[in-house]
Amino acid sequence: MTKKIRKVLIECLEGSEDMKKDMAMGLIKKAISGDVRAFETVAKFIGEFPTKLQTIETDEEIKKSSPFGF
Repeated sequence: MTKKIRKVLIECLEGSEDMKKDMAMGLIKKAISGDVRAFETVAKFIGEFPTKLQTIETDEEIKKSSPFGF
């Protein structure tokens, strides 16, 4: 079932620039209205969403690791 849906979507999008634009605008409008999943999708697509977890040190951790003790 999923493969059939994917195939139909690809066929529709291959020939229609208007449909691509309409879908993109719909996704952007959902993101602006507060839909978190839509926002994440847009952010990932434009490269503004971190894909790796980053470690952030607290002030206390920085103090402990500092050779000067502050």
